[in-house]
Amino acid sequence: MLDIACALARQVLRRELSINPAALQPVIREALATLLAEGRPATVRLHPQDLDRLRPSLQAEFGSAPVAWAADAQVPPGGCLVEAAGTVIDGRLEARWSRAVATLGRDDAWEPTTAPAADADGAAEEGA
Repeated sequence: MLDIACALARQVLRRELSINPAALQPVIREALATLLAEGRPATVRLHPQDLDRLRPSLQAEFGSAPVAWAADAQVPPGGCLVEAAGTVIDGRLEARWSRAVATLGRDDAWEPTTAPAADADGAAEEGA
Protein backbone atom coordinates (compact mmCIF):
# COMPACT_ATOMS: atom_id res chain seq x y z
CA MET A 1 0.00 0.00 0.00
CA LEU A 2 2.87 2.37 0.84
CA ASP A 3 4.46 1.63 -2.54
CA ILE A 4 1.28 2.75 -4.27
CA ALA A 5 1.04 5.86 -2.10
CA CYS A 6 4.64 6.85 -2.93
CA ALA A 7 4.09 6.27 -6.66
CA LEU A 8 0.94 8.38 -6.53
CA ALA A 9 2.75 11.12 -4.61
CA ARG A 10 5.47 11.22 -7.31
CA GLN A 11 2.84 11.70 -10.01
CA VAL A 12 1.07 14.46 -8.08
CA LEU A 13 4.34 16.31 -7.40
CA ARG A 14 5.48 16.09 -11.02
CA ARG A 15 2.14 17.42 -12.23
CA GLU A 16 2.05 20.22 -9.65
CA LEU A 17 5.55 21.40 -10.53
CA SER A 18 4.85 21.23 -14.27
CA ILE A 19 1.73 23.41 -14.06
CA ASN A 20 2.67 25.60 -11.09
CA PRO A 21 6.32 26.71 -10.98
CA ALA A 22 5.44 28.92 -7.99
CA ALA A 23 5.15 25.70 -5.95
CA LEU A 24 8.90 26.09 -5.37
CA GLN A 25 8.48 29.45 -3.60
CA PRO A 26 7.56 28.05 -0.16
CA VAL A 27 10.75 25.97 -0.22
CA ILE A 28 12.83 29.06 -1.00
CA ARG A 29 10.92 31.12 1.57
CA GLU A 30 11.54 28.58 4.35
CA ALA A 31 15.23 28.19 3.54
CA LEU A 32 15.78 31.94 3.41
CA ALA A 33 13.89 32.45 6.67
CA THR A 34 16.32 30.05 8.33
CA LEU A 35 19.50 31.54 6.85
CA LEU A 36 18.60 35.24 6.78
CA ALA A 37 17.63 35.14 10.46
CA GLU A 38 21.36 35.15 11.13
CA GLY A 39 21.72 38.39 9.13
CA ARG A 40 24.05 36.95 6.52
CA PRO A 41 23.67 37.39 2.76
CA ALA A 42 22.40 34.33 0.90
CA THR A 43 22.61 32.95 -2.62
CA VAL A 44 19.71 31.03 -4.13
CA ARG A 45 20.61 28.75 -7.04
CA LEU A 46 17.77 27.71 -9.33
CA HIS A 47 17.49 26.00 -12.68
CA PRO A 48 17.60 28.79 -15.33
CA GLN A 49 13.99 28.18 -16.43
CA ASP A 50 12.74 28.30 -12.84
CA LEU A 51 14.65 31.50 -12.19
CA ASP A 52 13.22 33.13 -15.33
CA ARG A 53 9.67 32.23 -14.26
CA LEU A 54 10.03 33.10 -10.58
CA ARG A 55 12.40 36.09 -10.62
CA PRO A 56 9.70 38.83 -10.59
CA SER A 57 7.78 37.36 -7.66
CA LEU A 58 10.95 36.44 -5.74
CA GLN A 59 12.41 39.90 -6.17
CA ALA A 60 9.12 41.46 -5.08
CA GLU A 61 9.02 39.29 -1.97
CA PHE A 62 12.72 39.44 -1.06
CA GLY A 63 13.72 42.73 -2.71
CA SER A 64 15.16 44.26 0.45
CA ALA A 65 16.82 41.06 1.69
CA PRO A 66 20.53 40.42 1.02
CA VAL A 67 19.84 37.67 -1.53
CA ALA A 68 21.64 36.92 -4.80
CA TRP A 69 19.69 34.94 -7.39
CA ALA A 70 21.78 32.61 -9.57
CA ALA A 71 20.83 30.52 -12.58
CA ASP A 72 22.48 27.12 -12.27
CA ALA A 73 21.84 24.41 -14.86
CA GLN A 74 23.20 21.84 -12.40
CA VAL A 75 20.15 22.38 -10.18
CA PRO A 76 17.30 20.27 -11.57
CA PRO A 77 14.01 21.99 -12.40
CA GLY A 78 11.74 22.25 -9.37
CA GLY A 79 14.63 22.46 -6.92
CA CYS A 80 16.98 24.96 -5.37
CA LEU A 81 20.16 25.29 -3.34
CA VAL A 82 20.24 28.08 -0.77
CA GLU A 83 23.65 29.04 0.62
CA ALA A 84 24.83 31.45 3.30
CA ALA A 85 28.15 31.59 5.15
CA GLY A 86 29.09 28.01 4.34
CA THR A 87 25.66 26.58 5.16
CA VAL A 88 23.74 24.98 2.30
CA ILE A 89 20.08 24.06 2.43
CA ASP A 90 19.39 21.46 -0.22
CA GLY A 91 15.98 22.15 -1.71
CA ARG A 92 16.44 19.92 -4.73
CA LEU A 93 13.44 17.70 -5.36
CA GLU A 94 15.47 14.53 -4.80
CA ALA A 95 16.59 15.69 -1.35
CA ARG A 96 13.12 16.87 -0.35
CA TRP A 97 11.64 13.56 -1.48
CA SER A 98 14.25 11.58 0.47
CA ARG A 99 13.50 13.55 3.64
CA ALA A 100 9.75 13.07 3.20
CA VAL A 101 9.84 9.30 2.63
CA ALA A 102 12.40 8.86 5.42
CA THR A 103 9.68 9.96 7.86
CA LEU A 104 7.76 6.91 6.63
CA GLY A 105 10.76 4.67 7.25
CA ARG A 106 11.52 4.36 3.55
CA ASP A 107 14.49 5.14 1.34
CA ASP A 108 12.79 5.30 -2.07
CA ALA A 109 14.67 7.33 -4.67
CA TRP A 110 12.84 10.19 -6.37
CA GLU A 111 13.48 8.57 -9.74
CA PRO A 112 13.11 4.81 -9.29
CA THR A 113 15.86 2.89 -11.06
CA THR A 114 14.05 -0.43 -11.34
CA ALA A 115 11.69 -1.50 -14.09
CA PRO A 116 7.98 -1.63 -13.28
CA ALA A 117 6.98 -4.82 -11.47
CA ALA A 118 5.00 -7.42 -13.39
CA ASP A 119 1.62 -8.46 -12.03
CA ALA A 120 0.42 -12.05 -11.65
CA ASP A 121 -0.45 -12.18 -15.38
CA GLY A 122 3.04 -11.04 -16.37
CA ALA A 123 1.95 -7.58 -17.52
CA ALA A 124 4.12 -4.67 -16.45
CA GLU A 125 2.51 -1.93 -14.37
CA GLU A 126 2.35 1.61 -15.74
CA GLY A 127 5.29 3.78 -14.56
CA ALA A 128 4.89 6.75 -12.22
